[in-house]
Amino acid sequence: MIEEMNKRIKNLTVWDIGLTKLAVFCFTVALVKIFPVIMVPRIRYWVILLVLLAIKPAYRFIANK
Repeated sequence: MIEEMNKRIKNLTVWDIGLTKLAVFCFTVALVKIFPVIMVPRIRYWVILLVLLAIKPAYRFIANK
């Protein structure tokens, strides 16, 4: 399943990926506007989660020269 998705992703352009990210961002903002209790935890938890989730993609990007 993952291999099939990797093959399909190779057909996407930078614009497609950027628009997908923007769509996810807009969805997230809408979700927070509907359910503001989502943002109750301190911002430091979100920053820690951001860093933890970004480690693997950043490493792969930097290591694959």
